[in-house]
Amino acid sequence: MARIPAAAIESAFSSDPGARFLARQVLTQARHPSGLPSYSLVDDLLDSPPLVVKPDTPIAAVAERMTVRGLDYAAVGIAPARYGLITDSILRRRILVDRLPLDTPAARVMHSPANTARLGDSAAEALIRLLDQDTEFLLVTDRAGELHGAISPRDLVVSPTTAGVALHEQIRRCDTIDDLVERTRTVPATLVNILDGGLSSTRVIALYGAMLDTIIRRAIQLVFHQ
Repeated sequence: MARIPAAAIESAFSSDPGARFLARQVLTQARHPSGLPSYSLVDDLLDSPPLVVKPDTPIAAVAERMTVRGLDYAAVGIAPARYGLITDSILRRRILVDRLPLDTPAARVMHSPANTARLGDSAAEALIRLLDQDTEFLLVTDRAGELHGAISPRDLVVSPTTAGVALHEQIRRCDTIDDLVERTRTVPATLVNILDGGLSSTRVIALYGAMLDTIIRRAIQLVFHQ
């Protein structure tokens, strides 16, 4: 805990970004009247409307719109409730390395179908999905498939429910059986921490299932590589 003089932060919170931050804090608390911590759901992490382009949009136009919006991704509307994904890294690779013409349609370079999360999903589940699928972004939709935005691993840094989920990535990258055993022994304590952080028992059980899948998968990989 730190005591900060009001004068030192007044200008920050009176700025446009500061005002948006405070508004999000109030909105988040309204969404969680039961006391669930802020930023526990993917809904809390969406801070800008999505950028959606058509499949035939030239990649030069896609890059320009991403720059104007200050976004590192664009969703490609393939069909109702179906999306592809273009990221800044995809554009750089396809334009600078593969030297594709700038009028190449978005559909030719997009990742499809895009990895997604739903409104109401926990931030911890979203982080597991990002790590499991080794993807830069998750597009966030509602149950009807309407796109509401996107989240990346850096958006999840502010969520208290993801504090211990880095263990999942450590398990996935274990180099030896002994290392895997050591990491696996810390799973129960990690789950307790996440539960104490406000995540429901149902969602903690879902996370536990995802971790078990990763442990078993990595154990099989290590055994067959010996």
